[in-house]
Amino acid sequence: MMMESVNKSKCRIVLGQGWVGLGNGYLQDDIFCVGDTHHATLFPKMAGIIHHGGSGTTHTSAKAGIPQFILPQFMDPYYWDHRIYQMGMGPKPVIPKRIKSADITNAFDELTNGL
Repeated sequence: MMMESVNKSKCRIVLGQGWVGLGNGYLQDDIFCVGDTHHATLFPKMAGIIHHGGSGTTHTSAKAGIPQFILPQFMDPYYWDHRIYQMGMGPKPVIPKRIKSADITNAFDELTNGL
């Protein structure tokens, strides 16, 4: 879904591999995979952030002044998802189990073209 959305929105992304090793191997030229990265250094250079919604990532994105789209998996990230939307700092939340490529494409467009 992410690769399809990147192609449709014609944007480039930095994909954090995380502990599951997302993006191992070649994906495509507009997706750059990174391991452990200092978010406070990286985020101010981004047009938008899509992330899991942990409080640290949420606050680092907000501190950088970067719009964010949260894809929560459990517990408090659902709170941050709705709170970021209410504060005008991110697009309308989408239920992760029902997410489609079009939702991610729309998020890319909103993050890069203003909310």
